[in-house]
Amino acid sequence: MLRRCFFTISCLLAVVSVAAGAEDTREAARRAAKVTPSPQQLAWQEMEFTGFAHFGINTFTDREWGEGTENPKDFNPTAFNADQWAAACKMAGIKILILTCKHHDGFCLWPSKYTEHSVKNSPWRGGKGDVVREVSDACRKAGVKFGVYLSPWDRHEKTYGTPAYNDYYKNQLRELLSNYGEIAEVWWDGACGEGPNGKKQVYDFDGCTKIVRELQPNAVAAICGPDIRWVGNEDGLARETEWSVQPPTLTGNPQFRWHPAECDVSIRPGWFYHASEDGKVKTLKHLLDIYYSSIGRNSELLLNIPPDRRGLFHENDVARLRELRAAIDETFKTNLASGKQIKASSAAANHGAEMALDGKLDTYWTAADGAVQASLEIDLGQAVTFDRAALQEMIATGQRVEKFRLEAWDGQAWKEFCQGTTIGYKRLLRFPAVTTSKVRLSILESRDCPTIRELGLFKVSQAELGSNVPPGAAALGYTKCVIREQPNVADIAPGRSGNYKWFSGQWFEAKNPSLDRYEMRENTLAIRLGGNLVSAPLDFSAGKLPLLPGKEGFYVEFDTWLSDNDKDHWPAVWLMPAEHDGKHDCYRDNPIAPEYKNDPAGFERFMELDVDEGGFGPGLTGTVHSTEGVYPNWKHVQNPNNVSNVALDRSKMHTFGASYDPTKNVVTWWVDGVRQMSAGAPYVPTIAAKQHFYLILSGQSHGANKEHYTFVSRVRAYAPPSSPLPEVQ
Repeated sequence: MLRRCFFTISCLLAVVSVAAGAEDTREAARRAAKVTPSPQQLAWQEMEFTGFAHFGINTFTDREWGEGTENPKDFNPTAFNADQWAAACKMAGIKILILTCKHHDGFCLWPSKYTEHSVKNSPWRGGKGDVVREVSDACRKAGVKFGVYLSPWDRHEKTYGTPAYNDYYKNQLRELLSNYGEIAEVWWDGACGEGPNGKKQVYDFDGCTKIVRELQPNAVAAICGPDIRWVGNEDGLARETEWSVQPPTLTGNPQFRWHPAECDVSIRPGWFYHASEDGKVKTLKHLLDIYYSSIGRNSELLLNIPPDRRGLFHENDVARLRELRAAIDETFKTNLASGKQIKASSAAANHGAEMALDGKLDTYWTAADGAVQASLEIDLGQAVTFDRAALQEMIATGQRVEKFRLEAWDGQAWKEFCQGTTIGYKRLLRFPAVTTSKVRLSILESRDCPTIRELGLFKVSQAELGSNVPPGAAALGYTKCVIREQPNVADIAPGRSGNYKWFSGQWFEAKNPSLDRYEMRENTLAIRLGGNLVSAPLDFSAGKLPLLPGKEGFYVEFDTWLSDNDKDHWPAVWLMPAEHDGKHDCYRDNPIAPEYKNDPAGFERFMELDVDEGGFGPGLTGTVHSTEGVYPNWKHVQNPNNVSNVALDRSKMHTFGASYDPTKNVVTWWVDGVRQMSAGAPYVPTIAAKQHFYLILSGQSHGANKEHYTFVSRVRAYAPPSSPLPEVQ
């Protein structure tokens, strides 16, 4: 992984009020609304989608960070083809490709005259090759712009840690910016470790920026440069509220400035190519989630595609890029609002409401002078069904909208179906299908007169819809989504019954547990140590979330992570049957299984399915606890070898899933879309097919009781298409 510049996530949450101080907050907001992007920043934002190619000596040593002691003779791609890279980028809709011309190991992909640690001392092309030349030429030929990553940290160069290194670095920067045609983006991270002399370096980014302005005036300088900022994570995710205007307290400048976010993420777990990750390319579903959460949240997406040892984008990566492009293009092909009648609550001269639907990117609607609340109403002419929306501000005039709402006319009144905060360059919205003949966009809060460059309504494509079925569900044909939840504190019952989605406590707790162990952090449910949430009330009567019938089979998955990686933490996401004690029939019209008839009072007969229990080993811990046999000839059993070998960083989000197939009496566990292991008889009891399962989210300890948070951002469950459970969008 790359170390980024020294911004923190918390400081990037740009709230204007922190900049205002004694100054009136609204006046500060109005000043911020006047800040606009430079022509270079505007052109960069319009490109939306950038590619990253991590390629170098690490590709051949199977490492992420080299030490600077590698032998250049190890670099020898056997079938290098930059045209293949550029063609794949063009096909995927990537507008810029950034190459790691030098990574932290100091190995240069061009024959720099300032070091011998480069391709000129490799066997590739007989020592006459130049990767930067071939990639930049291929991009230009394909119509893809070219960018350079030049690592400031250099673990090979002996002058690193001294003033002389800044001269060395600037000399190499001049080589790249002078000899390879137009450069669209120069990318500097903030990695600053020790060099071969044990010293660290004080970088001269101001001096480097002057070189960029001198030699490539149309380029943007990113991350540790002044033009583009790092979003704050390497997951490709921007915030729900993402401002491109940053206040002085965050930028170090005396004034507000335009400083848009770039979301970097790799298509694989690693940044460099590793053959062991050929089967771990991010799923289409995952990439679409990233797309909506980066480009769709006023940011640019920077997607890494690491070339392999052949010098090619791997075919698995290219296939996934093709799927991604097809799904996006199909969804956003037809704007269902285009050309329809539209009216505004107010409009400035020459900026009428119709300009928000004319498909022209150089026109826009804006409200009358002084109006910071306004609305647009679209008459679709007939009932139309849609489940995606796209909004754009005219950011050339600034970013202004603070809060908005979308509503549909139901024949008698307006009904909200979506709301949000910032819009910026682009906001993409997903929501359950809406059918209506009229739509209203209301700008509820704005820093100045709001602008809308384009407004679109769309229907999700079959390609995108299909991508939403996780591999663990698709493997069994369980394509009907019956639970799709982003757990929220507002959905937790105050007691142990009622029409709620979540209930605090376990099945054996009759009292009303405290709700102080649950809070929302960054729009995500955070469960403190000791918290337990279940999706069924105490008496197992119907809550808002359905029980999952074992007879049909199901797949369930949870997106979850921890506040830190301490091994004492015991996060658990699991399922229990409502009929756990053999005496309670949660569905009155279903007879209790005959296996129960001889069970004594209080005897527990169940299949407990632990999708994941953290802290028992390096990877997922998937467990089936059950009773095997018929009373009194029974015993408690648990599947052995229940820890997967793939080590997990639990401070990062992972998707833990498990399926139950009653036809084969098999449970299978998945992590991040990759199958981990399975268990069958005698650990999976046949009685599970006669039970109905509810969900449990908990944050526990292995004994030390260290305070921490278990985060759960999403829960989904799938059933066969024939399931009587209602489908959710």
